[in-house]
Amino acid sequence: MKNIPFVWVVVAGLVTVPLAIYFLITMAFFAIDGAKDKQDQQAVCNQLPSYERADRVWRDHQTTARELEQIDPGYIFVSLAHGTGCPEKGFIAIDFSKATNGVKIKDRLGPTFFDIPYTAINM
Repeated sequence: MKNIPFVWVVVAGLVTVPLAIYFLITMAFFAIDGAKDKQDQQAVCNQLPSYERADRVWRDHQTTARELEQIDPGYIFVSLAHGTGCPEKGFIAIDFSKATNGVKIKDRLGPTFFDIPYTAINM
């Protein structure tokens, strides 16, 4: 009877130690992954122009934005957006609903919207 508490201590230790190790490894992984995400986000922010410059180009080329939306009216939307994590930066966001629209958009624009990066997302 006196050995039963000792057995429970051993069993508890056998369960607790692996869980503690798993927890520490998981936390380290998330810390490293979070730091990498921040570096990736900073790299993206560095590639974006200022929001003011993106806004100026956006305003100057409204006709082109409307022409893109007319490829498939009601299914393509073009807008100016702030950089995620860097609101002082801007880019053009293009949402579309058909894969063929994405091809047409990229054929029409090329790699940028008048030197402003854009994202084209199939919604």
